[in-house]
Amino acid sequence: MSPQIQQRPPDAVPRTTPAITVKVFFHRGQPDDPSRAEAVTRTVPKTDAVAAAAVTQLLGGPTSAERQRGYFSMFSPATADMLKPVRIANGGAHADFRDFRLLLPNATSSCRFAPHWRS
Repeated sequence: MSPQIQQRPPDAVPRTTPAITVKVFFHRGQPDDPSRAEAVTRTVPKTDAVAAAAVTQLLGGPTSAERQRGYFSMFSPATADMLKPVRIANGGAHADFRDFRLLLPNATSSCRFAPHWRS
């Protein structure tokens, strides 16, 4: 079961609650330019499950303030609870997700990024 982490803009965690910051990346720019992903910093309650917290923030999509600044994503509050467990072992991570097909019927894992990834 994924941790119940709500999408929070920077500095949204009350100062009395221990917090950490995570970076998530959203598209910003022309929709036909998939290379334009930029980091957004989010403040979330402190947790040992940092990977799950970051992925949950990603799945929640940009906040309304971030959207006003030009960030966009196929993810939204409707997809925020799609993360199943994240397992980290032997220097790698494995994230499992609920079925996205009904919420994102045209999504693929390639996202047209393959030409931009070079070894």
